[in-house]
Amino acid sequence: SFTLTTTQAEREVAENSDPYTISLLASDVDISTNSQILSYSAISSNDLLATVNVINASATGEQADLEITLYDYFSGTSNITVFVTDSDGVTVSDNFELLVENINDFPAFLTDGAVDDNLNRSVSTTEGVDIEIPFVVQDLDIIANDQSLNFTFENLDSANMSLSLSDPVIVGNL
Repeated sequence: SFTLTTTQAEREVAENSDPYTISLLASDVDISTNSQILSYSAISSNDLLATVNVINASATGEQADLEITLYDYFSGTSNITVFVTDSDGVTVSDNFELLVENINDFPAFLTDGAVDDNLNRSVSTTEGVDIEIPFVVQDLDIIANDQSLNFTFENLDSANMSLSLSDPVIVGNL
């Protein structure tokens, strides 16, 4: 027999969580009488959200761990199904719904190949000369969660200069 028992903390996890395991326990009377061995397999209905693998199976297969690894920056649901098969090919299964909750990732500036949480630039020029300061902004939620960005500027010398934004480069994933 096989029943998959999970806690709420194992079924509802935050996006970008570390890989974790769920203990699996199964039994079969044929293990002791006929020396059968149980084997496991698992699938995720949403391959973009998580991968699942059965690891650490005991010699008889009565115990194992289900390892769940989430893909970074993705949220949603996936139906996880675990199968247990005995040496005669008889299979039982159980499942649960995995909910990966969205976390709003902070946007960041990419300057000279490095990530900056704040873009603070000093620029000097001759009076009357327009200058451009190109920058790239990365926000991983733009693609994964269909979000958008808004920009604000702080002009400490509005009497002598004006600021405007034209054609910002915004990327979701690099």
